[in-house]
Amino acid sequence: MKKIVCLAAMAMLASPAAMAREGLYGGLMIGIGDTQIEMRDREVGFVDVRVEGLGASGAAAQLFLGSAIPTDSGYWAFELNAGGSNIEYKESYGDELTFESGASVGVSTLLAARFGEAHMYGRLGIQRTTYELTYRELGSGSFSRDDNHVGARLGLGVDLPMPSGIDLRLDWTRTFYNSREYFGDSSSDVSFRPRESIFSVGVVASF
Repeated sequence: MKKIVCLAAMAMLASPAAMAREGLYGGLMIGIGDTQIEMRDREVGFVDVRVEGLGASGAAAQLFLGSAIPTDSGYWAFELNAGGSNIEYKESYGDELTFESGASVGVSTLLAARFGEAHMYGRLGIQRTTYELTYRELGSGSFSRDDNHVGARLGLGVDLPMPSGIDLRLDWTRTFYNSREYFGDSSSDVSFRPRESIFSVGVVASF
């Protein structure tokens, strides 16, 4: 009886579903993003105006490539990602202001633990995303500028094995970008600070 139990345990550990991720892997994720934007309007001689909680939403997609090292309880990995989104905030009051995200690249490290056949992981990384601000003034034309926001990215996720040998990934991230000034001069300026959350579903394949 003990031999049967030992053999069954060895078979489970040796099965692809139970093994920790190892070596190169990559995949694609598609999701929905939500961004809260803080806007600051500064003008010399006046009180600074700070508006928080401006909401924006849209779709996001990314490709990623990683390298994993198995551990006793799961795996540790390093990932590169590149993608983009169309998360957009628009405000119209005669004049129109649009603040939209675009291309994004980042690096992160993942620490995963095995729970049954799944691997749950935590993420810590750095992300750089290009945002574009467009301001259209009624009867006076428009102004547009893009800039790169850089910030720390935190996240949680799970890799679920499928019969095909390709994993299903559920992933949530929260990125805290820095503030950037978009237009102004020595006496005034307007700056934006985004905080972005993205929930994605994707696939992961080992090479």
